[in-house]
Amino acid sequence: MLVWGGIASAFAQTGKIAGYVRDAATGDPLPGVNVVIVGTTLGSATDIDGYYVILNVPPGVYEVRATFVGYQPVTKTDVVVNSGRTTELNFELTEAPMQIGEEIVVVAERPVVDPERVASSEIFRPADVAVSTPGIYDLADVFDLTVDVSDGHFRGGRTGEELYLLNGINIVNPLNNSRAFQPPTIALEEVEIITGGFPAEYGNAQSGVVNIALREGPSQEWSGNVVVRLRAPGRKHFGPSVFDSTANPYLQAFNSPEDWMGDSGEGSYYGFIGYGFNPPDSLTGGRIAYGMWQQARKELGRNYGKMWDSDMQVALGGPLTSWARIFLSGRFQSEEWVLPYAHPLETRQLLGTVTFDVGSNKSLRLAGAYNTNEAISASSSFWNWLWDRAIGVAPQKETAYALGLRFSHALSGRSFYEVNLSTLWTRFRQGAAVLDPNRFREDAADAGVWRYYNPPDQFRVGYMENDFLDERTRTWSLDAAYSNQLTSNHLLKAGVQARLYELDVRNRRNLSSPSDAQDEFFKSNPVDLGIYVQDKMEFGGLIANVGLRLDLYNQNIDYYTNQFNPFLNPNYDPTQPPVGENVYLSPDLADKKPTPWVYGLQPRLGISFPVFVQTVFYLNYGAFFQRPPFERLQVKRLQHANQTTIFRMGNPRLEPERTNMYEVGVAQQLPWDFVLDVSGYYKDVKNLVQLAYFRQGEELPYETYINRDYADIRGFRISLNRRTGWWRASVRYHYSVATGKTSSSFDAPPTYTQLENGEVAVSGGVLNLNDVLLDFDRTHNLLAQLTVSTPGDFGFRIGDVNVLGNLSISLKSRIQSGRPYTYVGPSGGLEGVVLMNRRSPTEYQTDLKITRRFKEFGDRVDFVAFVEVINLFNNRHFDYDYVFRDPLLIRSYEGDADEPIELIIPPNGSWTANQEWRIYDNLPRSFYFGVSLEF
Repeated sequence: MLVWGGIASAFAQTGKIAGYVRDAATGDPLPGVNVVIVGTTLGSATDIDGYYVILNVPPGVYEVRATFVGYQPVTKTDVVVNSGRTTELNFELTEAPMQIGEEIVVVAERPVVDPERVASSEIFRPADVAVSTPGIYDLADVFDLTVDVSDGHFRGGRTGEELYLLNGINIVNPLNNSRAFQPPTIALEEVEIITGGFPAEYGNAQSGVVNIALREGPSQEWSGNVVVRLRAPGRKHFGPSVFDSTANPYLQAFNSPEDWMGDSGEGSYYGFIGYGFNPPDSLTGGRIAYGMWQQARKELGRNYGKMWDSDMQVALGGPLTSWARIFLSGRFQSEEWVLPYAHPLETRQLLGTVTFDVGSNKSLRLAGAYNTNEAISASSSFWNWLWDRAIGVAPQKETAYALGLRFSHALSGRSFYEVNLSTLWTRFRQGAAVLDPNRFREDAADAGVWRYYNPPDQFRVGYMENDFLDERTRTWSLDAAYSNQLTSNHLLKAGVQARLYELDVRNRRNLSSPSDAQDEFFKSNPVDLGIYVQDKMEFGGLIANVGLRLDLYNQNIDYYTNQFNPFLNPNYDPTQPPVGENVYLSPDLADKKPTPWVYGLQPRLGISFPVFVQTVFYLNYGAFFQRPPFERLQVKRLQHANQTTIFRMGNPRLEPERTNMYEVGVAQQLPWDFVLDVSGYYKDVKNLVQLAYFRQGEELPYETYINRDYADIRGFRISLNRRTGWWRASVRYHYSVATGKTSSSFDAPPTYTQLENGEVAVSGGVLNLNDVLLDFDRTHNLLAQLTVSTPGDFGFRIGDVNVLGNLSISLKSRIQSGRPYTYVGPSGGLEGVVLMNRRSPTEYQTDLKITRRFKEFGDRVDFVAFVEVINLFNNRHFDYDYVFRDPLLIRSYEGDADEPIELIIPPNGSWTANQEWRIYDNLPRSFYFGVSLEF
């Protein structure tokens, strides 16, 4: 496994190679030596001091050659360049007569301790980790290789506080700050995950930056690879089948006509399904009801989990001409849902780059990505959809594409500028496919035809998942930067960034209830701007990144000035008839103002310097500023029947969320090429967004958002890593404590009421006077990995094959604390209870991968077969949102309920249903088989 620690410095998507060329005999500097990257137009010549620098190098693995008249050429291979790093590469040339074409070839060695480590980050090269490490196939899997990210939270921050860049393209959905792409590893050159302080070129993020670099096609010959992975059939949940009557008492209770007749103590049940039919006698009624129940429970006894999941990734790249090369990749994934569904859920991805060498000092790079994937929303209670997955669940489809064009021009060997133009388009759709939401919109009374049946076992039939969502965004981005290696000690970079957004939301909610049907429609074109300057200073071992950033944004909309009653007509006269412009509520007549520009200045500082040989001390500070997502700023949710009734309204007055981050650490090389890295950090988070209710007098309140919350996050991280040799190992441990008042924007909303005298009364919103652990806090997070590889001639032979040769066995094991929850005891009251006073159980998972590489197919073909076991020991992880937010399930888990947690009484019923399949959110032990072919 190849993992490199540090932080991005001068460039977002490129690095540099720099060093000295000296005479091997005398040690004198050699000026005028040509140093070039083989197969590219990138290169430089040494100055009078023998120093050279090659800027604007895309991340990758290269050969670098130094040539000088009268000296023997030297080529260094396996030179790794990472985004934002300086790869130091020094040459010693020997003055000796050589035959034409002869040269010395040296394998480059990377320093064990990163000399540029000014803050915490990790770089993963998928080509090095995906083949041997279990379960690494896309970007989300790469996050599983670090302990700084847990459940989507970067070092204790809320979700959505990160910036994602794909070849410099911002791939963050501006509506909700989610990631628009999940690129497969086969398409990636490297992934850098920054969780410490990041440089000034990164804006609109608080907790982390993820730099994703796509591969580029080779310039000399075509190459490609294919990976096929299959999951063996098996149910994707713990416990018995949900259709097994022997495991579900509620199914046994109604599985005969006599059960539907009832008795004197319980009455007749057929009325629950028959809705008023008048049978001649109870026996006939029971038979009719039983027949109808059988139709509703037609899947009774059904078996499932017999399908193979498939995942195929392909990649191909090579030269188009002598001045252009291309890389293309695709992923085609098909997965069964956890329960039987109409068809497998599919994911389709296409990614690629085209690189043009326009001239010796110019280059043009085109990058693109397309993604579409299906999912199932089962947000409502499973009592409503377990037996009706046609309209009881809502299919989701996410589509996104991105396109970026990057032009760079080297003005000299020490300076260049680059311009990036890019666009991101996203669309999210949700809604039961068999229903037409337009019918509800045209005639709300039509919703009455969707009558659901509510049998006594409480599992409904015909209960509709009635939210229909259609959300579209487009982001246009312009990034321009100028970089200059002013001296060998100073690399200056300055840049501007602009984002123009197109937001188009067409959501219809709660359509089955005519009185509560809601419209959520809005369009807008907000703008973000960023300006930054930074200097990377290198003085021997001392490295300092000093930067300053200014962010600005304007939402480009008009907002309602009366926050307590937004649609109030200021000219309304209650003494006059409510006609014409004399109406009480009017979105058109209410007072409005244009949104102002909002700005924030953010200093950034990172320092790294050696203390002893192979010991690096580092520290950093950063101020970070993030605009709230536009669904918090601009969304309007109105009643369909009365467009002046507000359910929820975004708050354009919201201030940016802010984080001040501090970190200090040390990295030390140990024997056996181990590296020990220890760092501690503190994050002060302010202006977090929280839901609130606003009302005027006795009128009904509406929902909006305010800046009210904060968080206090601190922790430390220990990493012990060995990345070379026939055995490689790492142990990473992360300790953190994240506290605040609430864990998400929707916890404990306060109510603000404007009284008749103009004063404002505040009620609610505080469940505990003291700060509490946030519900996503994982105090302890430990990740251990071990990979053992054998050489080709290892072990015994059968014929011409060394059976145990070219074999790799890899184990990845994670242990992490459970999440906090509140236990109130049998009484069920919160009074006097300390919030977040318990933790869910500690979670364990171990994955295994065995890989066999076959060399018998020739030098140009690399064939690998593998088998994986995910969740080797079949550990179970409770579904936190389902179990530990439900007081009944919590009491059952704590042993205070009459029924065990796996068997809970349905609402208002008397028959138990087995919920073992629902209370765990991880997969049971799963077996995967696959092959990889590289040519």
